Amino acid sequence: MAERLGRHEILFQARVSTYLPPLSEPIVHDHFETFIGRQDQALGIGTAVGAESWFVYDIDPAPHRGSGRRPDRVLKSSPKPSVSRPYVSSIKRTICGLFGHRSGDRPVILRADGRGDYRVALREEAFASRISLEAFPNPVRGPKGSPRSPEAIARDSAMFPVDQLHQLPEKAAALWRVAQVAEEDAAMLTSEAGERVVRVFTERVRGEAGPITPQRFKELMNEVKAESGVKGKELFHPVRIILTGAHSGPEFDKLIPLFEDGSRLDLPAHVMSVRERVEAFAAGA
Repeated sequence: MAERLGRHEILFQARVSTYLPPLSEPIVHDHFETFIGRQDQALGIGTAVGAESWFVYDIDPAPHRGSGRRPDRVLKSSPKPSVSRPYVSSIKRTICGLFGHRSGDRPVILRADGRGDYRVALREEAFASRISLEAFPNPVRGPKGSPRSPEAIARDSAMFPVDQLHQLPEKAAALWRVAQVAEEDAAMLTSEAGERVVRVFTERVRGEAGPITPQRFKELMNEVKAESGVKGKELFHPVRIILTGAHSGPEFDKLIPLFEDGSRLDLPAHVMSVRERVEAFAAGA
């Protein structure tokens, strides 16, 4: 199913690309790292995204040999190579594809991180006057909770479109399963206010006879607020943790239709409804 959907996506993207106007925005590019079957069969998925439109102009595979080790077990004595030939080839293919969308003789502005692969790829004479590279190296991050440096802010702002796209698989996973609750989120559920919210919300959802609409969910939250005496973050965070496994995420008016409508679709992987999520949480509590 995944392969079939992937082929349809590539075909759809190719057809849509034929109707694009001349390229007038910078392109943000990065590789999404995953693997095929085993971790020593690594795959970088080159993704070229419009900085303003967020349109995906190109997706290009860069299969390469992975370490086959868990990230926390990689030996420090084995430094990661600064240049990857599969990545360089992938970048070149993407750049060649972008040339077909250029507006006149204007160079294509390519925004990327500080990987040496981009500099090596752009050594091609044919690319010299047609690509303008803007590099935003990944800065050293401080301890969790520390203020971001100006370099980190600049990098995150420039790479935001492609970063957001690469986070979709992780964020969308909440549709099919409730993630394991983090320690800090678990503490919210065991507080006095959290326990009241969990108890009342569970009772209210179990009392619903049919699907829960966004409007009905708002009414339920007001009922939970009135009965528990809890409001604000202390009210909404526990409910979000029950439904998604995390205290932050998309707004409920967007999530509830996905849960409820998705649960009635015949999909390869079942999407749990609000009631099913509540029952799964209660069973594991």
